[in-house]
Amino acid sequence: SVEQIARERGLVSGTIYSHLAEAIEAGETVDLNRLLKPEEQKAIEDAFSKLGFGNLTGVKEWLNRKFDYGILRIYRSVCQTQQKTAGLSQ
Repeated sequence: SVEQIARERGLVSGTIYSHLAEAIEAGETVDLNRLLKPEEQKAIEDAFSKLGFGNLTGVKEWLNRKFDYGILRIYRSVCQTQQKTAGLSQ
């Protein structure tokens, strides 16, 4: 888990999430199923669909602060990368 990696490296989980988001944006793949249950992914998807990718604070509030900013950034990075990739293949 992200928390375990952070503990082992003497970092906070936010740092690990930031590194993951940067890696995703650089082309690395991350399986969201390893980080979030399908129903959690759906809730986050719905919130971003309603509020937009630029409104991270609004999404966090909409989801009753259930998710850390880090995981929301990861989800956003994965979705934006998938959208870019889909746009390139068309």
